[in-house]
Amino acid sequence: MQCKYFNICANKEMRKLKYIFFFFLFFIFFEGYSQNNYSLGFFDQYGYVFPTNDFIRGEKTGKPISQINSFSLRFSKQTNGSKAWHQLYSYPSYGVGFSYFNFNEPKRMGEAYALYGFYTANLFRLAKFILKNDFAVGTGYFTKHWGIHNLENTAIMTPFNIYIHEGLKMEYMFSKRFRTSLGFAFVHFSNGATKKPNMGVNSFVIQAGLTYNFFEDFSIESQAIPGFNDKLNILSTLYFGLDNVFVTLPNEANLSKKFIYQYYPVVEISEAILYPFNLKHALGLSFNVCYQDNLGSDYYYKDEKLRIRQADFIDRFNLSSAISYEYSIDELSIMLEPGVYILRQLNENAIVNGQLPRFFQNIGLRYSLPNDYFVSVRLRAYSFHVAHYLQLGFGKRIHVKKES
Repeated sequence: MQCKYFNICANKEMRKLKYIFFFFLFFIFFEGYSQNNYSLGFFDQYGYVFPTNDFIRGEKTGKPISQINSFSLRFSKQTNGSKAWHQLYSYPSYGVGFSYFNFNEPKRMGEAYALYGFYTANLFRLAKFILKNDFAVGTGYFTKHWGIHNLENTAIMTPFNIYIHEGLKMEYMFSKRFRTSLGFAFVHFSNGATKKPNMGVNSFVIQAGLTYNFFEDFSIESQAIPGFNDKLNILSTLYFGLDNVFVTLPNEANLSKKFIYQYYPVVEISEAILYPFNLKHALGLSFNVCYQDNLGSDYYYKDEKLRIRQADFIDRFNLSSAISYEYSIDELSIMLEPGVYILRQLNENAIVNGQLPRFFQNIGLRYSLPNDYFVSVRLRAYSFHVAHYLQLGFGKRIHVKKES
């Protein structure tokens, strides 16, 4: 019997999910009543899956995947001004959430579950209406993914993936305890190209929700906003990553030997100059020198075997530049970097590694450490939806102060 949307008892998977939700609700209910600024929300989501790859378009199966059904449970904490950044960001909320996704393709795509942290910022308030930005990131688990028994699903390679949610919603507070919301969001699943094929799943959803506050009133504290006198920030970062190359042997009949994975190191030095507009926003340029061990590699077949001819050592370097935007929330920063390769040696087979697009995009997070050091993680992508490789970084921020 095929599961219908939100009919929790329709199959075994949904019955298991029901018990998980009841346990989660039981725990949160009693935890929430022991606090004075916690809330519990339930959200119903329905949307459209973008046809960004041949599996989603149905070219391999004859069955396009175009709809996504989802519901979510969130446990959130409302900030109260006990820290200076609460007041600076208009008292946002944050917490943990759990979501279930159904793509209406049980054979090859299956279902997905996501566990994530989220941050909801207040943008605009009018009487009882509040416009909010809603950002979430975490891990997603797929019940079906690519394998020798599921070769068609080139969108999802591994069971565990990165989950990203970005959207806007309008909340209406019709009592001190309850508020409703209506909004939209973009949802992305991908393993960050840690293993290919990994074309990812991208969707647009409409979201309706109901949130219950475990409090009626709570006290708001006021903190002094830290002073701001930065003229420029100079960020020096050393990144490390691995580029996974997935190659198919055309004449190999044994499926367990037909597919080859190769990992190549990627080391990058990045220098960024940012102009901070205030404590939240900064904009600037970055310049990057990168060594990519498989850059310019030539893949060919000889004697029914795959051969790899690597480029000269100097040709494995590339030079790039990007516009760098940073949005800071206390010790955490979100970075967005659309960029272009300035110097890069390629050959006709470079498309095997997804290297042909000249433009790329970085999205990542920085977390500040003592003495202006930081750690970071970022994803290099191209075409705004295809992951290339994941990088981990360590760096130092230099503050250039304004003259007093």
